[in-house]
Amino acid sequence: MARDGLPPGAVISSGAAISSGAGDAGDAGGAGSARRSPGAPGFAAPEAGGRRWFQVDVFGDAPLSGNGVAVFPEAEGLDAGAMLALTRELRQFEAIFLTGAGTPNPAARIFTEEEELAFAGHPMLGAAAVLHHLAGATAQSRWEISLAGREVGISTRSEGRGLFVEMDQGEAVLGAPLPEGAVAGLLAGLGLKPDHRCGKLPALVASTGLPYAVLPVTAGGLATARICVEDFEARLSKLGAKFLYLLDPELPEGRSWDNHGRIEDIATGSAAGPAAAMMWRYGAAASPLTLRQGRFTGRPSEMTVRQARPGGPVLVGGRAFLVAEGRFLQTDAA
Repeated sequence: MARDGLPPGAVISSGAAISSGAGDAGDAGGAGSARRSPGAPGFAAPEAGGRRWFQVDVFGDAPLSGNGVAVFPEAEGLDAGAMLALTRELRQFEAIFLTGAGTPNPAARIFTEEEELAFAGHPMLGAAAVLHHLAGATAQSRWEISLAGREVGISTRSEGRGLFVEMDQGEAVLGAPLPEGAVAGLLAGLGLKPDHRCGKLPALVASTGLPYAVLPVTAGGLATARICVEDFEARLSKLGAKFLYLLDPELPEGRSWDNHGRIEDIATGSAAGPAAAMMWRYGAAASPLTLRQGRFTGRPSEMTVRQARPGGPVLVGGRAFLVAEGRFLQTDAA
């Protein structure tokens, strides 16, 4: 999303394209470790004097592209209210907060400007990129991050100035095709006509941790859609969905917004797995596939989605770049 300069209270201490610890060495060198603890060789311990955060761009092809996320690698002592306030301060679509970053099983919490989420894609990938950087990993590592009662496995691999990061989202759960009346209500809520619907695939609710109403549309429908009703969230809730993912299966390309239609997401990793699983089930695509998003925000992004085995877990990946590091000097509103 667009960012209007630096937020008050933040100090930027280093800028574009922080390396993953290996410069441009690519895959050379020994494997990094997800088991290092703060203060151990290779793990960058936090410095005194502020709450550190990193800006990571995920799913782009270079720094300052793709979907940005704020990663707080030392969130110990922050409660939910403080995490929400920090997310709002940075005006991020999402921010992720880690505790136990130097332990075998760090824990994460994810916030939008409105609420905490049980799951999200690019924040988890961004968090793993930061863990890779802090551990001084030079090649490939694997991380197990606890999020809302589940363990999420993420692999990281040094690649040029950035990383390739891939998350195992588990098996997708696909619901039955939505009733025609429900589909008509979603189309109308997006300002679309019946002929904008793509008849090759059904609309349904799908999830790998966060339920989306996946609505296949034509290229014209994808280009003109916008949330134009106040009760869109209620329409989704009746279907058992948290958010909408609009999909043109021909490219394939997608779009997603917050439920008020105020902010369009650049690349929705938590929807990429369910959308791909739906296309695989109905024979509209093969694994692996590249799902595009962000064109309408001016931040074109690409998500690579594949199955570990037919009918098995869904893996979603893409490139990630650490582009900035900063410190909040004050994190208490009192």
